[in-house]
Amino acid sequence: MKWKNSTVTIEDVAREAGVSLSTVSRVLNNKPDVSEATKTRIRQVMERIGYSGHRFASNLAGGLSRTIALFLPISESGIRQLILDFVLGASKSAESYDFLINLSTNAMTEIEIHNTIQNSQIDGAILMRTKISDARIDVLQNIGLPFVMIGRCKDTAGLWYVDLDFQRSIEIALEHFLELGHTHIGFITYGKGLWEEGYTYVRLTNGAFKEVCKKSGISGFMVSSEGNAQAIREATERILTEAPETTAILTVYGEFVPSIELALMKHGMRIPSDISIIAITEDKTAHQMSPPLTSVTFPSEKMGALAAKILIERILLKSAYDISPKQVLINPVLVNRKSTTRLLVK
Repeated sequence: MKWKNSTVTIEDVAREAGVSLSTVSRVLNNKPDVSEATKTRIRQVMERIGYSGHRFASNLAGGLSRTIALFLPISESGIRQLILDFVLGASKSAESYDFLINLSTNAMTEIEIHNTIQNSQIDGAILMRTKISDARIDVLQNIGLPFVMIGRCKDTAGLWYVDLDFQRSIEIALEHFLELGHTHIGFITYGKGLWEEGYTYVRLTNGAFKEVCKKSGISGFMVSSEGNAQAIREATERILTEAPETTAILTVYGEFVPSIELALMKHGMRIPSDISIIAITEDKTAHQMSPPLTSVTFPSEKMGALAAKILIERILLKSAYDISPKQVLINPVLVNRKSTTRLLVK
């Protein structure tokens, strides 16, 4: 293969040297756990095919680009207000430090992440929509690029993140229902596809609901649903049909509560006199609903801003690679509005 006058990537180096992408990355970043023979072979290949090295390494040597990547894979259902708030907060925070955000919305492969970083002037990254086992983390660690997660994975040792305390979110929602006398509670949660893909927030939320119901003696009925109006109506119908004793519903889809209400109206039921509703959602959505939603809310825009702040300060402080990682769990707050009421004993 002729390499002259072509753009050579880290993938080309790995293929020519007969090693993995991560091994090439570790050689580029002078990691100690690669044999000298392998290092020599990889460097010889780089020289032969004209690989100039990734730009992150050169940025560290010659200054900062003042640009950070935000990796946000977007599903077919689009972007929810919650996600927009995270991005807006991160963007405002970055701007206050005179940094720009490079938003990437594709679900990129390991090779694509390598090439994006190689071909872009990026000083660090924010990872969103994290999974229990997230391949992007290994890629960024091997490259040596500073990053912060909005979310978590299973093993957070040595990692930097800002996330919501999902366990507490479920606890305070169900505690409020219990205080109002509700013990038969339906839960409209994320779609099965998100569970199967291993998104951490889905696993933590669903696990917490089951755990709290068991500890509190609540009869819980959980229904997975896609985030669209028809699916939410169908999920509500399923609760009313299969668990007719239900007097309260908890949902992660605050923006689709009108769809829940439509399903209830078909059964002659209203919010909150017949069914109390709590949504785990950002405050903006909860406040705008009619009736205004009792919600478990958290400062999504501030979370995005904090993640960007932590990342940029990590980039700017040369000693940041040697200090303990910052791991921030945001405490949710229950805001009591007009979609919940005390259960009337009939």
